[in-house]
Amino acid sequence: MSRFRSFVLLSIVSGNCFAGFTEDFDAAKQKDPQAVAQVQATYAKSESENPDYYIKLANYWFKLSHEVSISTKPAEKSDFVVSDQHSGKEVGSISRQGVVDPKLAEKAPALFSEAAKKFPNRIDIALGLSYCLRQENRLPDGAEVMLGLIDAYRKAPDSFIDKEGKPLGGQEAAKSIDNAAYDTTVELYESNNPGSSKWSEKLGLATAGAFPKDPRPPNIIAALAIRANDLKRAITWLEKAHAIDPSDALVSVNLADQYLNHGDKKKAAELAQSVLNSTDEAAKEYRNDAKQIIENAK
Repeated sequence: MSRFRSFVLLSIVSGNCFAGFTEDFDAAKQKDPQAVAQVQATYAKSESENPDYYIKLANYWFKLSHEVSISTKPAEKSDFVVSDQHSGKEVGSISRQGVVDPKLAEKAPALFSEAAKKFPNRIDIALGLSYCLRQENRLPDGAEVMLGLIDAYRKAPDSFIDKEGKPLGGQEAAKSIDNAAYDTTVELYESNNPGSSKWSEKLGLATAGAFPKDPRPPNIIAALAIRANDLKRAITWLEKAHAIDPSDALVSVNLADQYLNHGDKKKAAELAQSVLNSTDEAAKEYRNDAKQIIENAK
């Protein structure tokens, strides 16, 4: 069994715009999408160097594309089926606006993508782009964005700025990128899309290399090894994670599991016992797992 921690990425990027655009945009939002599209076109040139022009519009189109849509179109993939209460026949579906209108779903990623190219030192924009792509089930594309961000961090960790234009600092940048990369890696691992495991490993390895003090990426790489039935490699990566943080109960129970599967009952029981002995509040979640491992090791 492979266990992960959840991390929720804040999807909405915030910022400030000049009065003219902001006032017109706010007014257009109260009308309809056509009015917003007109404002977008009107200010495209004058606000082209203003990151918040892209952010406000991208957030608007993203939210709109994820609003519920009830229509007579046949259900697809994750849609809910609407059936006639008498005949039971399908008469429609409940979906997202962006599924009904694919062009609508492209608007937010396109704006975030343009902004990310213009303002590569804004982490929030890159994270917004990755999040949008992943929400549109474009997980590999979202992973590519994260790989680019990790590469930029490794080359110049102090180059990033916040929405006010102030230096973000390498430590804060590392925290944001590491957490978002981990979240994306888990999504890829849990996805059933073809090739997702390959992208999960690629991003996991990049994250492990850039942030060597985080035990989570090695834990995911180990899970991928287990999926591939490579227990030796799984143990190697779990031992790396355990060496980074021996008090991490999540890693400890995963490693104990693999020791048990590998036939090393003594190591498995000792490691599981350390979880039971831990006074760390986070360890409580894994005590039942640890007890089961000790029982199985007898």
